Amino acid sequence: PRDLEAPARLLPGRYAPQVACPSTEGTLAKTNPLTVGKRGARAKVRLRPAFLVVRAVRDGNEVPADVEVTDAYGRRVQQGRDKVALPVPAGRLRVTARVDPRAAGTRRPVLGTVEVTAKEGRKATPEIDTSDGTLVVTLLNNGRAAEGVAALRPPGRLSRLVELVPGAQPVPPGVY
Repeated sequence: PRDLEAPARLLPGRYAPQVACPSTEGTLAKTNPLTVGKRGARAKVRLRPAFLVVRAVRDGNEVPADVEVTDAYGRRVQQGRDKVALPVPAGRLRVTARVDPRAAGTRRPVLGTVEVTAKEGRKATPEIDTSDGTLVVTLLNNGRAAEGVAALRPPGRLSRLVELVPGAQPVPPGVY
């Protein structure tokens, strides 16, 4: 690839380049923060994998799921399926499992998330419980009960996962 032939010219500032390397286990990607000064910068990147074998569970039963792993910078460093060894960089990671709606017995997408600390050369086996919880919605207008609709959205996104009316409602696990 061309980017390996010559150094890149960057203006002074802070960067978070992602370095990736193919291996027999799969592509290993790592975000490496870098500060470039007037004289430039050099960075050594140590790519030694940790491994994740993710299990997705719903109502006590294992279910098939697509898995996405992001690092502390919010960048995707790996994706794959559950119950498969995924090479990941060592450190704090957020693992999201998206369960197939047919396997979950619902029409809506079912997501579950867990944070894990992966250690270099070791295998971690996080379990993500995607069972529904119960959320009690109470809408008030000037202190009195009111009619209306509440929307659950993932942090930083505009898309609605679920619309709720007042009362107890089952909701998928997650952060809203």
